[in-house]
Amino acid sequence: MRYLLLAAAAAVVLPLTHALADWAPSKWGMTPEQVIKVVPNAVAMPMKENQILRGRHMLAEAPTSIGNYPVTARYYFSPTSRTLELVNLTMTDRPRCAAFRDMLVARYGAGERRDVDEVTPSGVPYVSTTIEWTNVGGDRGTYSDAHSPTVFGLCKLIVQKR
Repeated sequence: MRYLLLAAAAAVVLPLTHALADWAPSKWGMTPEQVIKVVPNAVAMPMKENQILRGRHMLAEAPTSIGNYPVTARYYFSPTSRTLELVNLTMTDRPRCAAFRDMLVARYGAGERRDVDEVTPSGVPYVSTTIEWTNVGGDRGTYSDAHSPTVFGLCKLIVQKR
């Protein structure tokens, strides 16, 4: 019975560990040049001040997919070591954002979810949703979106090395 419980726990934890650890075929610690070499259709991006996320610089970008959901992958690097520490995967098919979110929840579990009612400067109400996941290796996955009851303005998954 004990081995059955351990096997069941491993079946739940191992997919999360691998899925949030890197964004294949890139690996944490790669340089921008290495990412561009191994990621299909990746291109170098010039360093710009408005392309900084959580203190990291976006220096490469590539179209890709998560399952059958098209995304733009943006690769962010440490400003000191120039090594990969964060990948921002933004959905390009916004009408499918709800299905994308549901797929991530089915894959990674419920996570820690926050829904916040907000209002645009022009007075239009919308909901901002954030779901956080962590794995046993300590890496962090964050899904976020902004949506009205019928329209998604943005949705993305950020995977960050801790």
